[in-house]
Amino acid sequence: MDWIGLPATLRLVEARGGAYVYVPKPGDLNADCALVGIVGHDAALLLAREFPGAELPVAKASAAMRAVRDAAICHDYYVLHKSQATLALAYRLDVRTIRNIVNRTALHDQLDMFGETA
Repeated sequence: MDWIGLPATLRLVEARGGAYVYVPKPGDLNADCALVGIVGHDAALLLAREFPGAELPVAKASAAMRAVRDAAICHDYYVLHKSQATLALAYRLDVRTIRNIVNRTALHDQLDMFGETA
């Protein structure tokens, strides 16, 4: 689900992983729609335009999704220099969780292997 972004995809997997999610038609989206509540209006609209009226299977990939999320958080923190508070809001985590993720990851020590600097 590259087109809705990682944070929205993670929320969708967390909320519906292992089940199906109904994607309404674009004209049927509203604030009470379950999909809007999970991924937000913009991401729901993108899905509705691509899969109007579909029942989409959502993979249950907890460990893999958590690893991808953590790598994205570390990239945003060490490379893009986003604050922990900003990341907490973007990924819907608390600041303490963000701090634990960036502290236990040695990404900032390994960036030179990829030609990037922290």
